[in-house]
Amino acid sequence: MGILSNVMQYLKELKSKMIGANTIETTFNITPLVSNQMEQAIKKWTDLYEGKAEWLKEPTWDDPTRITSIGLPAFIASEKARTALIEFKSEITAGNKEVKETTDYSDITQLQNENPLAIEPEGNSERATYLNTQYKKLKKHLRTQLEYAVAKGGLVIKPYVTKLDVPIDDYTYSIDFDFIQADCFYPLAFDSTGKITEAIFVDTEISGDIIYRRLEYHKWEAGTDTILNRAFKTQVTNSDYKINQIDLGKE
Repeated sequence: MGILSNVMQYLKELKSKMIGANTIETTFNITPLVSNQMEQAIKKWTDLYEGKAEWLKEPTWDDPTRITSIGLPAFIASEKARTALIEFKSEITAGNKEVKETTDYSDITQLQNENPLAIEPEGNSERATYLNTQYKKLKKHLRTQLEYAVAKGGLVIKPYVTKLDVPIDDYTYSIDFDFIQADCFYPLAFDSTGKITEAIFVDTEISGDIIYRRLEYHKWEAGTDTILNRAFKTQVTNSDYKINQIDLGKE
């Protein structure tokens, strides 16, 4: 039972561990723009946020000292996220334009009594209503996800479209969102303005003693987004649960 517990604990730790720039480079033959120092920093920030700092310890027979965390990093990240969004308001609407009314401009009395300019929607208001409905789903998660971003140093919000089995509010398609934390995202290239044009996202799932990893490669070039998915699985046995190196396993 103890060995099984160790394996399960190892699986949980492995799921949250960065696969490393070296693994990305070996798999895709592309060098990520993430230095070893930054990888170590993200790992350290994550450990601090989760209350797993390397200097924490439980007492032993040789050293009865216990060092625990008061949760200060998590509190700071939470408070920063809270204050950033405490007065946050945002919505998607159709653009507006000013339109001249049919007014007799020679009649000063009419000009004084009527507004010669009116506002009417410009563009597809139905489209804006739909997008705002989907955007509301994103806003519900901003507070929590921003806390992770503050703690780990970054966040990527990746929208995607899914087809609904049962339409909701007459909508057949839904926009959902993946939140990619800093330890699961590897930028590969930037354009001249500093925008990311090439990157890899890492998604990890555990089923029993098998770890599944999906590496999703994106490249934006000349208005086209090229996407490549590669999936791997690794089975963890009782004898190798202590390994530290990330092994993507079989593709």
